Formats: sequence, structure tokens, C-alpha cells
Amino acid sequence: MISDSGRHAIKAVVILATQPDNQPMGAKAIAQEIRAPQNYLGKLLQQLAAAGILNSARGHGGGFSLARKANKITLLDVLDPLQHISDKPECFFGWKKCSDSNPCAFHEQWKPQRKRIAELLTDTTIDDILDGKIIE
Repeated sequence: MISDSGRHAIKAVVILATQPDNQPMGAKAIAQEIRAPQNYLGKLLQQLAAAGILNSARGHGGGFSLARKANKITLLDVLDPLQHISDKPECFFGWKKCSDSNPCAFHEQWKPQRKRIAELLTDTTIDDILDGKIIE
């Protein structure tokens, strides 16, 4: 459900949330911390900066920092710019004609699960992860 890119992005944002006084941290240091390829992670971090999740500053003392407090950043905020979760079809199979009035064979079983996943992503913040409300 969540891609490797999504997992790396969440880990990176969690690392940034632990920085004292929201100090910027370079992509290289974050990549080393979460064991991700630096160039790959740098591109993910730039996408998050473009989406307004992170601040980005170049040069000496630059790097990435949170654009807002960790309790205001949800998992959906982090994942959506990378995975476009909100644009995904409602149907488990991805069928465009599937609906409540024209359900596929799996529609009734998938609908409540999709709703629970959406609620989990919108209700869980980076602070929740830091507070241990999410088990790794």
C-alpha cells in the first residue's frame, strides 16, 4: 500500500521533527540516518518542499526543516505528494465503473477497509509517531 518512497519520506519527516529548534538538516545526513540513497531521498525531500511540507534552504547551514509543526503534518500530507493517494480510484481493482450502485465482486469488502485506511492516514500525525502511538 505504501511505496518505498512513501516509507522513506515518512522516516525523513520524523527525523526532521526530532531536530532541536527545527534546525535544517541536509539530505545526506537524513539519508545516512534512514539508510536511503542520498540522490533518491533528495528528490523526495524536494517534492515535499514543493508541496509545502518542508522548507528547503541552500548553502552553508541550509538543508530541510519542517514547514509546520509535527502535530499539524499527517501521514496523508507526507504520502499524497509522492503517491497521489487522494487520486486513487475507490475500487480495489481500479475499475472506473465500480460504485455503490454498480459494485465489483470485492466492493462491499473493500469499502470499509479503504475508509479505515483513509482515516488512519488523515488522523495520524508525525507527532503521533514520535509519541509512540504508531508501532514500527
